[in-house]
Amino acid sequence: AVAIFPDFSGMERGRATDWNDLHALAGLDAMWKQLEKEENFYKVYSISDIMALPRPRWRIKGVLPETGMATIFGQSRSGKSFLALDMALAVARGVDWFQWETEPCSVLYVNLESSWGLQGRLNAWMQVLCPEPPNNLSFILDAFDLLNPLHVKAIIQAAPKHGMVIIDTLNRASPG
Repeated sequence: AVAIFPDFSGMERGRATDWNDLHALAGLDAMWKQLEKEENFYKVYSISDIMALPRPRWRIKGVLPETGMATIFGQSRSGKSFLALDMALAVARGVDWFQWETEPCSVLYVNLESSWGLQGRLNAWMQVLCPEPPNNLSFILDAFDLLNPLHVKAIIQAAPKHGMVIIDTLNRASPG
């Protein structure tokens, strides 16, 4: 599977995200100590609170939210990586993706599969759709582990501000 993590900056952060961040940055013990101090773990919402929530903004209208997380999943060798790369190129260029309007931004593509496979996909894409790729699309080819707080912090530091990060594949990014 391919995991797509749009930029979270500027988004009002909820408590669940805060707990996850605390766990990722300081460990489980720090999270438990903080939980012991809290009276209410979950924020409870009324119907009027729910109705007042802001509408989503879209990176790809109706398909991919501007903030949050999405996953492309399917059988092995079904074209998920090519689809994610095509999505990244469309968003970076600010052109429609399968007739859906995109909101352009810089994209960081974390490629955890073979670099020659990526090279082949890029070559095919450039031959058919656009001979000059956008300059706001960049790649990381090094190993990445979503469960390692140092790796996550390094990806956040490398990510373009107000941009999009694509991790290909989720399976290789979450060993064990």
